[in-house]
Amino acid sequence: KRTFLQFLGKVDDLGDAVTGPFNSNGNLGKMKGKVQSLTMRQSTDSYNRDGSVKETKTVTSTMAFFLDYVTPEFAGFTGGLQYVYVTKLYDGHHSVPFNDAYYAFNEKYHVLNEFYVNYNAKALGMGKTNLRAGRQIINYDFFKKAALRHKEAAAEGVVFSTKDIKDTELSVGHIWKYSSFASRDYPPYPTQFMNIGDVMRVPYRTAGATFASASYSGISNFKLTTYDWILYNLFNVQGNKIEYFMGEGDFKVVPRVHFAWERDAGRMAKDGLGKIESYALETAVALKYKRSYLEWGWLSIADNKRDGKVHNFQHPFDSSFTSDCEKGGDFTRQFNAGAQTTHLRAFLEWDCFSFVTTYYYTIHQKAAVNGATDRGTRDQQIEADLGVQITRNMSAKATFIYGQLGTNMTDRKYLEKKDARIWITYAF
Repeated sequence: KRTFLQFLGKVDDLGDAVTGPFNSNGNLGKMKGKVQSLTMRQSTDSYNRDGSVKETKTVTSTMAFFLDYVTPEFAGFTGGLQYVYVTKLYDGHHSVPFNDAYYAFNEKYHVLNEFYVNYNAKALGMGKTNLRAGRQIINYDFFKKAALRHKEAAAEGVVFSTKDIKDTELSVGHIWKYSSFASRDYPPYPTQFMNIGDVMRVPYRTAGATFASASYSGISNFKLTTYDWILYNLFNVQGNKIEYFMGEGDFKVVPRVHFAWERDAGRMAKDGLGKIESYALETAVALKYKRSYLEWGWLSIADNKRDGKVHNFQHPFDSSFTSDCEKGGDFTRQFNAGAQTTHLRAFLEWDCFSFVTTYYYTIHQKAAVNGATDRGTRDQQIEADLGVQITRNMSAKATFIYGQLGTNMTDRKYLEKKDARIWITYAF
């Protein structure tokens, strides 16, 4: 045991030896990197045209190499980049016409995920104010950076952000291209940076998306957030979120309400995906102790009937709605018109271990099952993550997912999804 721990210590020292001399020289900037393996096994049911059930199995493994670099500062300016290279270690050939890696969104690729110039306004007395242009990783209520495979989602654009106003966080920006977490160049989850119109799969290109987001915590125990995203010639989404923090010390109770509405804009209704008119309302309450918590919540998507058409809630960049964090994707169809989803999540952290599990249960007022509209359809999914920090630089995580799609109250028929993933990461 002692020899093994000494070996792990040497492994950490190796990573430090790679970046340490470079970073200790203040004239060269800062560099870091990581190596990460991801092995996946999936089994997903779907319907054939004749109504029979087809099972698609995939087994795939990849290795990713990350390199992050930030230049030295000059007159408030810095430059940064993140290069990601993913190679395929194993690709099974099962009941699919192409390959397993394609269907599992775990293909080989390489991309310059970040490449930006940043200006920090500390010379003007605003050290928490930045203007950043280029490819960059961003994280907002309607744009999540979640890394469900290897890399985090990123955008190409210009973003102004500041925290210099007391109790306020403000961001304004415009993006014209999007790169998702997935390892496959196919909308709506492209690896390479793609025009927003292509991401939405409309037959025309767009001018991108302009957004604004503001949070205010100056009212005792409250945090208020409002945001607006205008996706040109597509749709507009406006959202508001209220969080209230009750309790003192390590234990807190945090109720939350998050509401967003969408309307089509420009050419969308005529030349794009049709008319959009949707609402999303999520209510949740979390019981928190230190960094561990238990949360229950409910997400309701409006069932619009005024024009006799179904308007699903659009979320091309993923969102901060809890049900939008499903690692199995939108398997429970939780953003379909009329969907009512409840979730229960638990997160525990002790020593070098972390564990999180989430259960989703969706009731559909309108749902397409094998081409038919079926009121009362049920979907459900459970996810579990177990992570361990092995050494200072090495970590591992296992994810397990099981879902049932289309469980009906009368005949109990459903499709299944089974998913297992293992990440091993070495950072340096």
